[in-house]
Amino acid sequence: MGSHGLALLPSLARHRALLTPVRRISSHLIAPTAMGLALRRRIAAIEGIDMKYNAMTDAHHRQIQELEAALAKQTAHLFKERQAIIEGCREPTDEEVDACSVGLKQVSNNLPDASTAAEDPACVPHFWPTALSQWVQQLPAEAALEVSEEDWKVLAYLRSVRMERWVPSVQLTMKGLDVDERLVDVQTDGGAAVVMTFHENPYMSNTTIEVRCTPTGEVHEVDPPVWKDSFDPTVKYMKKKTKRKNQPAETVVVEKLRPSIFNIFKLPDGDEIEEEAIIAQEFFLASMREDFIPRAGLYYVQCLHGLEAVSNMDDDAVAPRDEARGA
Repeated sequence: MGSHGLALLPSLARHRALLTPVRRISSHLIAPTAMGLALRRRIAAIEGIDMKYNAMTDAHHRQIQELEAALAKQTAHLFKERQAIIEGCREPTDEEVDACSVGLKQVSNNLPDASTAAEDPACVPHFWPTALSQWVQQLPAEAALEVSEEDWKVLAYLRSVRMERWVPSVQLTMKGLDVDERLVDVQTDGGAAVVMTFHENPYMSNTTIEVRCTPTGEVHEVDPPVWKDSFDPTVKYMKKKTKRKNQPAETVVVEKLRPSIFNIFKLPDGDEIEEEAIIAQEFFLASMREDFIPRAGLYYVQCLHGLEAVSNMDDDAVAPRDEARGA
């Protein structure tokens, strides 16, 4: 066993540098070098239980990751099919229609007379702008990013919104931890990207914009809009007169940030963006990933039927299938 008591407690030796500040052992404790075998065994067993707990939580974390990866793969396929229907690339199957709240038969009931029926478009028109407009109305104050009239001019051309798993090219240090060495395992803890695509429009040169977030939610990379012809809904230009001693006043144009949904596609800069704005940006993106993107169809239906904007995170927002069918 040897005279070095800490030899029985390898984790203490391994993590000794992390135990800051170092405190002296209380006078009523027995120093490791003076411990008898029975006490050493008890302490070693307690440490062993802690090691087992760590192993259990690690295994549980891996299981959750595997479940989340499987769900992400399944939902990615589901939302790809949704986008195909939205764009009119294919017609829905009877099975897909029957899965709705009222069922296949009800969808075919009470069709308008051919003379008064609207012309059937080849797609679901204005799906994403409509769903987004409905969704932003029910956002809580924490995510209340203002969507301006200038924003809606651009968003009228919104073609799709999707979420993708994103794996950083380098390891990232997690924030909010005392231990600087704690890094994200990018192979298992990849972040997420929110991707917006647009139809060709007079406002943007690029048709795909993207924001990529770390596993802990911080914005890490962006592919922002490239605006055309000095159009930029995220800034406003103001004329300001400047005076210098013994010189006439000069009028200059200064640029000032203004509220816009497209601010989520900007990297946080402490000199320009306040902490509250960063929190709102992260909350907004998390809400898009967790609520808007997967539930966009329900927000579209809410608007279609003139319903009040209600978060679909609320169980009462959508009637049970059997109740809606009148069962």
